[in-house]
Amino acid sequence: MIKLRCNACDGVGEDTLDIRFDNKCDNFCPFCFNRNFGRPFQKFNLAKVIEATLEQAPRECINIVGGEPLLPCMLDDLLTYLKAVRHTAKQICIITSLPQIPEEKRETFENILDLTDELIVSLQHYDNKWNNRLMRASNKYDRIAALTKLSKGKYSAKLSITLNISLAGINTEKKLGNALKFFDSLGIKYVRINELGNTPLHLSVREVIPDYKFKSPYAHGCNIDLTKFLRKKYELKNIKTIKVRVRCFWIEQTEKATLADLIKTKIHLRAKIKADKKGKDYKYTRHRPTVIYEDGFVDWSWKLYDK
Repeated sequence: MIKLRCNACDGVGEDTLDIRFDNKCDNFCPFCFNRNFGRPFQKFNLAKVIEATLEQAPRECINIVGGEPLLPCMLDDLLTYLKAVRHTAKQICIITSLPQIPEEKRETFENILDLTDELIVSLQHYDNKWNNRLMRASNKYDRIAALTKLSKGKYSAKLSITLNISLAGINTEKKLGNALKFFDSLGIKYVRINELGNTPLHLSVREVIPDYKFKSPYAHGCNIDLTKFLRKKYELKNIKTIKVRVRCFWIEQTEKATLADLIKTKIHLRAKIKADKKGKDYKYTRHRPTVIYEDGFVDWSWKLYDK
């Protein structure tokens, strides 16, 4: 059955704010989202970012992204931001690759976690050597060891994982199983498996989960709950939710459109033409969520910009 509203491009998640909090990072990932989408980096302006957030409030969720929002040089500003906007959203998430936090910033880091509902750690591999290599990390800091330490502390319930699959990293059924078993051993409750889009490293999730019959992601939904399937397959005990993000032909040029995609596209197009004639805005052709950049500029979605 075709679902007209099942993806971000249909308006799902439109009550979310993405905050590109800074333009700095300690990695140089070749598949970085900000290499393909978003405005060229601007000078950071904390006051403008807070002002823009308050103008967009209230929201269901605020996602704080980067750059890398947890760089030591940004922690004081991030704490100030969270104190100013905490009341405006039901949920605040920080998306991070978990950089090294010096001891003198540890208290600030913990204060940030106190004001955060979810710390989403983005990983390319469960092995630190490969994880750093794939991210072209600027140092050999052991992020996997840092994740392990966090999972055993008082913030363990706030941890979740986004695991990117790619041709150079998690590229087989066995590696995916090893990664999930490792996260399960840490007591992680929520894992997102993500396809990288618009990159030569793109690998379809169908290659690493070959025994699951995926439907067309645009017509049927691109965020798929595979909790029961993968928990049973890999005998997982602690992970409670596993969702898989599958790229559709709108996002990844190597993916092919299906007949169901064509039908859904025609339905949306017909509705947009009808709305245009009446002078109305047909918002479900837009990609949500709203984006606030590091200089306070507000845009209604992540878009391609000339770099």
